[in-house]
Amino acid sequence: MEGLFKDKLNSCIFLGISAEDTEEEIFGFCYHLIEANEHVDLMGTETVSLEKQITELDATCTVTKKTKEDLETYIKPILSTLEEEVPLLGTKMADLKTIRNEKDKDKLRLVNIQYRVSTTLMRTLFNLTLTTQAVTMEKESLKIDLDKATRNLKPTATPGPTP
Repeated sequence: MEGLFKDKLNSCIFLGISAEDTEEEIFGFCYHLIEANEHVDLMGTETVSLEKQITELDATCTVTKKTKEDLETYIKPILSTLEEEVPLLGTKMADLKTIRNEKDKDKLRLVNIQYRVSTTLMRTLFNLTLTTQAVTMEKESLKIDLDKATRNLKPTATPGPTP
């Protein structure tokens, strides 16, 4: 780099250009180099940020999938039992509407509680499924952004010292 400046200075002196003009030209050249390097640094920082976001989303996605699988494992036997009991409970509810004594009111309350619990469990499973899909889509979007940023990043060659 130093040799380039000496050559530039010698050629300017030979052509009769003043030292001030040469200095201004050198400063302009340095300014352009600094601008080019700032652009490269921004691209590198953006890539690192995207990689960090993808890593965080991967971890969140893994935890969400694990939670969903655990919940599905826990809920599966409950749902199969509920599938068998819901029709029975429906007929019991119809019977309870016709019989209005205290004992039957307790049964009706139990049926309502079981119905609310099963509905809540199904909603929770559905919400977990939606959350997992959203996290997966966001992760894919960030991967695409990272690939674009990586493709747009052009390596700059730094000239070495001249002997």
